[in-house]
Order: sequence, then C-alpha cells, then structure tokens
Amino acid sequence: MPTAENLYSCSFGNCQTTYWGQLPPDTAALQTAGTALYNLSYAWTTTIQNQTTDQLAAEAAAYQPIAGTDSYGQIIENISLSINQAKAVLASALTDPMMNDAGTADQFRQVISNGDTGLVEAVADQENVQNNIHDVIQEGDKDPCDVPTFKGIHSEDVQNSDIAAANNVDGRQMAGRPTIQWKDGVQWVSKGNGIQVQGNPFEVWDAQRLKDQGYDWLADYQTPKSNWKTFDEWQASSGTAVSDKTIDMGAKSYQVMRNIQGRLLANVQDMIRYESDLGPYRYNDGSDKVGTSLQVTQTQIKHFSLDLGVPVETTNEQWEAICKALQRAKERVAEDSRTSTKDIDFAVKIIT
Repeated sequence: MPTAENLYSCSFGNCQTTYWGQLPPDTAALQTAGTALYNLSYAWTTTIQNQTTDQLAAEAAAYQPIAGTDSYGQIIENISLSINQAKAVLASALTDPMMNDAGTADQFRQVISNGDTGLVEAVADQENVQNNIHDVIQEGDKDPCDVPTFKGIHSEDVQNSDIAAANNVDGRQMAGRPTIQWKDGVQWVSKGNGIQVQGNPFEVWDAQRLKDQGYDWLADYQTPKSNWKTFDEWQASSGTAVSDKTIDMGAKSYQVMRNIQGRLLANVQDMIRYESDLGPYRYNDGSDKVGTSLQVTQTQIKHFSLDLGVPVETTNEQWEAICKALQRAKERVAEDSRTSTKDIDFAVKIIT
C-alpha cells in the first residue's frame, strides 16, 4: 500500500485521469481526492487489512450512502469526509466486491497493493454501486417484467467459441495489447479467473462485430488515460455510444437481485456523467485512420447502448433484475438535463 504522502501527491498528477469521462478537476477537487486517498490509506493500514470477515461485514454495514445520481466528485468527497467512510467502502469491496475491475476480494487486494489511481477508481466504483443499490431500496420495486418478452427484445445467444475466434487473431490488438492472450474467450471470475479474461475478450468480439456496422473501436485511440473513458465503441453517423460490460451472474454478490440493479445503474450513471474524451489513432497500420484523431463529447451522443455479456446460466430472477435496471435507466436518462433528449437500451449477449 502506498504511503499517505505518495497518495496525496498522486492527486495532483495522475489522479486527474481518474474522473470518468469528465473534464479535469480543479485544485479544490484534487485536494479532496488527496484527502480521500489519505483516508483510504489510513483506514487500510490501521484497521481494515487485519480484520476478520465478521468485522469487515460490520464496517461495511456502517457505510453512509449518497444519491446514485451524484457526481463523480461527490463520490470522492464522500470518502474524504471521514476515516469511517473510507473504512466502510474498503470493507464493502472486500466482503461484497462488485467493481468492474475487481470481482473478488483477492483481486481487490491486488488493486490495493498497486495503489495510486487504480485504487481510487476501484473504490469509487464500489461506492457508486453501493449508492445505486441504496436508491433501488429507497425507490421500491418497479413494474413487473415479463422475462421471455424482455429476452426476446433485448438479448441474443453468442457462442463463446466465436468470442474466442475474434481474439485468436495474430496481430490484432486492444489498446496496444495482443488479443491472442484471450484466445479462450470469456472466462468467468466465479470459476477462478481474472477480471480481464472475463471482460476483455467480450469487448474485442463486440468491437469487431460493430466495426462491420461502421463503428469506431475507441481502444484504437490513445487518450491521456490510455483507455477511453466510459465507452468502447462509437458510431458517428447515428450518434450511438456503446459501453461493453460483463456481469458474472455466478458470483455470490449477484445472487442478491438489488445488487444486479445497482451494478448496472452505476454503469448507466457513468454514461450520464460522461463529458468528453479524445485521442489520436494509436497504430501505424497503413489504414486511412493513421494520423487522425477522434473526439466524442456528450453533446454528440444521441443514443446510449449497454452491451452486456452474461452467462447462459443466468436465472429468470436475475433476468428480471436486468429488466428492472433498464426501466430505471430509461428514467434516469430522461430525467437528467444532460441526457434528456437521448435514449438508452441494453443489448444483452447470452454467452454459451
């Protein structure tokens, strides 16, 4: 774990890139990030790292949520308010991990050991999910969903062998990394695999599919953060921005239906918060994109799509949670002044 001093200095450099899709934070926001990182470091070294499972559960239960629709800056500020809040969110990430970049306690411990900006991103993501779970509880249940109808409209079967084949191509790269390392396709975290071998092969496959429809794969562009914020594919002609996600329905956390809704709503809220990202084409491959740059702003976007990969074993109850998350997502997008003229859909891929 980095020292508190190193974490604080990070907030005035690399930490500028942790704000999901938003413009760089000002000095006050960076100072808040420094305080949040100090609180996390102190909470971990003095308390959380040596606690038992029961003690961690008690710490996690003490978390004080904010609204799921609050800004990324407010998420960071919430951690900066007290050591106890930092303890609670760290404990939650260990007892009930629901982060896009860490699906198990051991994976989160690895994030902690790496420290720096990856830590604040993972913790903020876990907090984002917690806040949205609280919203789901407070708002009460949505209209009943007819699962067969929902699946008929919003899902399709995808063979994992096809995903594997899309990755098993010599010379193909994702943000400069050879995709052949994911030649076995999607490997679920709950079956003992790393988070990247779950999500990355799915994105590679989806990007190849969408490229054939005139989309840009945003991983082909070198941004200040290396990876494009929030979105993975972009079709300028229709104004459609796509975010690729996988959710491991075999994980313990997702046996609780409100957790599924919270995770998906956190992803949707990232879309709503997005402001802009840009970068030059990263390859010298002889294509007509060499030497060009791409920028995508919130004002250019007309349609959001969450392309979601789920295992074939997903239960009817879990499907209903996905359906209800889409109901809430449509309300969120319509009610926010930044996105009220846009629409959102879920395109669920059942990986068999």
